[in-house]
Amino acid sequence: MGQPGTIRSPDDCPSAQCCGRIRDAGCVVRQYASAEADARKAIEVAPQNPVGYVELGNLRLMQKQFAEAEKAYRDGLDRDPNSADALSGLMNTYLAQKDADKAIAAVKAQIAKSPNNSVFYDLLGTSLSSLKKDLNGAEEAFRKATELDRSNADAMVKLGQVQATKGSVDEAIATYKKSIQENPNEASFYILLGQLYESKQEWDSAKSYYQKALDLRPDNPLASNNLAYV
Repeated sequence: MGQPGTIRSPDDCPSAQCCGRIRDAGCVVRQYASAEADARKAIEVAPQNPVGYVELGNLRLMQKQFAEAEKAYRDGLDRDPNSADALSGLMNTYLAQKDADKAIAAVKAQIAKSPNNSVFYDLLGTSLSSLKKDLNGAEEAFRKATELDRSNADAMVKLGQVQATKGSVDEAIATYKKSIQENPNEASFYILLGQLYESKQEWDSAKSYYQKALDLRPDNPLASNNLAYV
């Protein structure tokens, strides 16, 4: 049997393209019954694993059956309070109904249950910055995410971006330099540092960081392009 919620062939999809997983936003899936059977089979085989509940929630969300989607995702969180997939699905269910406040409340409630989950703080920071333009709250959330998991490169990137947006370019530079200590082979941090130094018109420093990014990823087009024009 395939993975729960997968489309087994292009013929299963009404379009010429293969749909892929049922969670794909642009995919219109004809065989909902088959996908649901896969999800319920996953639940039957591993009832304490959140995966089957998340797959069922994804299906219900695509069908715009929001109450059922919410229940499925909450069932997943009941089995695993640290399931980022279940929490993301729950938040997306509320956002699909244009209820940003409820989405933010959901992640805050889950953080209260799992206070050491770095990904949850990352989700909170992303929600606060994108949905509420609450840069101070987002910065606090991203900082907490990086404190809990220093290898959380995604949260580090977003923390620096929020700081730069607030006008604290030097603070963002310090954040990315610290990130390099934890993730020395992550080329994106060197590129971000190069861009920040460009914004300060410190061209030599910008060139240096772009070159370091290229040393790590010689085929990186952004680093190559930026270095050429500094």
